[in-house]
Amino acid sequence: MHRSLPVFTFNLSEGMILNSEIGGTKEKLTLFKYLKVAVPFILATITQPLMGVVNTAVAGRLANPATIAGVSVGAVIFNTMYWLLGFLRVSTTGFTAQAETLENDKEKAAVLYRPLLIAVLLGLLFVLLQKPIFSASMLIINPDADVQMYTAQYYDILIYGAPAVLINYVILGWLMGRARTILAMIMQVSSNLLNIALDFIMVFVFELGVPGIAIATLISQLLSLVLGVIFMLITKDFKLPPLKEIMEKKAFIHMLVVDLDLIGRTLCLLVQVNVFTAISASFGTIALSANSILLQMKDLLTYPFEGLGNSASIFAGKATGNHDHELLEQTIKVTLKSAVFTALLLSTVWFFFGNEILSLFTDNADVLFAAREYRTWVTFFPIAAGFGMSIFGVFSGTSQTKPIRNSAIVALGVFLAVAYSSSGNNGLWLAVTLYYLIISVWQVIRSRSITRKL
Repeated sequence: MHRSLPVFTFNLSEGMILNSEIGGTKEKLTLFKYLKVAVPFILATITQPLMGVVNTAVAGRLANPATIAGVSVGAVIFNTMYWLLGFLRVSTTGFTAQAETLENDKEKAAVLYRPLLIAVLLGLLFVLLQKPIFSASMLIINPDADVQMYTAQYYDILIYGAPAVLINYVILGWLMGRARTILAMIMQVSSNLLNIALDFIMVFVFELGVPGIAIATLISQLLSLVLGVIFMLITKDFKLPPLKEIMEKKAFIHMLVVDLDLIGRTLCLLVQVNVFTAISASFGTIALSANSILLQMKDLLTYPFEGLGNSASIFAGKATGNHDHELLEQTIKVTLKSAVFTALLLSTVWFFFGNEILSLFTDNADVLFAAREYRTWVTFFPIAAGFGMSIFGVFSGTSQTKPIRNSAIVALGVFLAVAYSSSGNNGLWLAVTLYYLIISVWQVIRSRSITRKL
């Protein structure tokens, strides 16, 4: 017999989830119980693109439209850096959820400190290599001279937040894996809301322009780090294990194999984003600015699915640790049902209110006209991308990550073929839509194989 899994009941004083019966042999995983975990994650993750939206909107209120493009290109650089290392959060969540089913305190500690060691080293490396990273980025994207100037202002400040961001990834993934839902939400939401408030203060009160936007983001990253360390210390019920335990060969290699699959998936995503940005830049500053706004909206409409994926990762990790085939099946079904409802809701909202939402980003008539001309493509994104982003959590939670990598490779091939063979902005948006749609279809089909392996 396997052990029962916990029902999720919030306790704000502990910032965690209390134990009862869920899944296993005693009670099924219902949509209600799933959403009790997913909704806080959705609220937390949706503030991340909202922060980017506000950065773009604030830049759009400055006199020069190149400020929008400059901040957006800077965001692409940091997304390239941080998305590539997104495995620090994703794999940590899965391994932690699995370790929670064990009676091994050393392994419970090791799943935190293994990725934490990597995060510290890579964060410091980014700071040391900041100049060559920026130079290489400018060669690839090749923006106009005024856009590059604003990008440099943004980048030169925000690069010093790299260690904090990567450490935050690990702590956040660990809190999620341990089902400390409230703490994970507080860690994300508080820093993102601070960032939004500081954006307005730095730009409209102190009139610092693009550097002010970067300073606001850097301060919020440091706040998140402080909160993360506090939450880690107050919820850690084990001692720091010996370095030998952290570097245990078999476990470390298994972590690296999973991480390499996730890196492969992220590399494909980064190529797609950077090619999209580079082609957009070739259309001129107005087109680049309009596409940047639409990309922010695409992120805002699809990030709720990441909350569903985080929830799926926890239940899938628990099912794997307990060898609970029934719970894994239920997790897949409930995740897909939630994705269907969420996709239809978000697409409907954008379809009817997209023009009004775009007017909040900029008062530049040319940029706004261009954004509205191509806004229809964003309507399809919750449907095209939502299922893949949601079911992704099942793969990461079970550490079965090869389908994630393979779907991204095939999707990237299609994206590049369509993007470079088509002419104009519509062809570019078609390529992006196909990229996400292929990933979604592939992963939904392959999700059935996970239960057979378990």
